[in-house]
Amino acid sequence: MGIFNMQNPFWRFMGKLFDVVVLNLLWTLCSLPIVTIGATTSAVYCVCIGLIRDEVSGAVNAFFRVLRRDWKQTVPMGLLLLAVVALLGFDLWYFLLVQDWLDGGPRMVVCVFLTLMLILTTATAIYSFALAAVFDNTVKETLHNALLMALRHPLRSLSMLAVTVGLAAAGGLSLIHIPALSVVFMMFGPALGIFLHCLILMPVLNPYLPEIEEME
Repeated sequence: MGIFNMQNPFWRFMGKLFDVVVLNLLWTLCSLPIVTIGATTSAVYCVCIGLIRDEVSGAVNAFFRVLRRDWKQTVPMGLLLLAVVALLGFDLWYFLLVQDWLDGGPRMVVCVFLTLMLILTTATAIYSFALAAVFDNTVKETLHNALLMALRHPLRSLSMLAVTVGLAAAGGLSLIHIPALSVVFMMFGPALGIFLHCLILMPVLNPYLPEIEEME
């Protein structure tokens, strides 16, 4: 367990951090066409789950292997979820800041409803990408199971949303107030959020996952 032993906890932790940086770079480059964002996100979830379970020996190879394997399912699923989240977000923005024909109680009811739907849809999206990464189901089955899990584990769902919002806020504030620190957030990017999501999800997913096998 000496400092030069690459298998000690410190170097294994540093290795996982480096893999997260690499995954963030791959996610950014491969998501540039926008339509591929669902496939790349699901691939990062799959590799992060493998990293946590010590199944992955090469993050780059594992990422592209999962991307090739699942893109036919995860591309349309990602576009559907992105469209729903964008629509709900636009509706919430409109009723909060733009419209002037609805006021008082009715406006508050609509805004609360849209906020809850946006939270539930975002949590369902997180579960969907994680489930698509490790289970072979149709898009309909994946979305159905993800919705049930988001409702069944509200604390974990809210924790993952808090991680997402917290990292986004920290990155934005650091860009404004501490530009040097923003470089760190750009290095880790969405991949760090996904890795933390997977840590939160593992107690839920572990009972359904097969025995650990080395990812080639």
